[in-house]
Amino acid sequence: NGTGYPSELSGSKISLLGRIIAISDVYDALTSDRPYRKALFPSEAMEYIMGGGGTLFDSEVAKYFVRVVVPYPAGTSVLLSNGAIGIVFKNYPDCCLRPMLKIIKHGDTFVTPYYLDLRNDPGTMDIVISGIADL
Repeated sequence: NGTGYPSELSGSKISLLGRIIAISDVYDALTSDRPYRKALFPSEAMEYIMGGGGTLFDSEVAKYFVRVVVPYPAGTSVLLSNGAIGIVFKNYPDCCLRPMLKIIKHGDTFVTPYYLDLRNDPGTMDIVISGIADL
C-alpha cells in the first residue's frame, strides 16, 4: 500500500517488481527469528499475506505468491493438530496450506505409513498443520 516507503507511492505507481519484493520481504521477515520474537510458522505467514491481499499488498501479486511459494515443501516433516506426524508428499497450487501427507507416526508411536490428503479427504476438515516436526 506504499506506507513506509519513499514517496509513499501505492498501487500501480509501485513497479511490479517492487510489489513482488514487498510481499517476499514480509514473508521472509515473518518466517525468520528476530531479536524481539520467534519466527512464525510458514502457514501463519501465508495467512498474513492472504489476509493482506488488496489492502497491504497488491491482490493479484498476493494471489500469485500463495500459488508459487510453498510453505511446506515436499519432504518437510510436519506435526498435525491431531498429534500425527507426517511428511509432505504433494502440494496443491490452489491450496498451499492443505498438502497431501504420508503419515508415519501418531504421538510417540510409529505406524504403518498411510496417506492423508488435507485438501480432499472429507474427514480432515478439522486437522491443521500445527508445526514442523522433529523426527
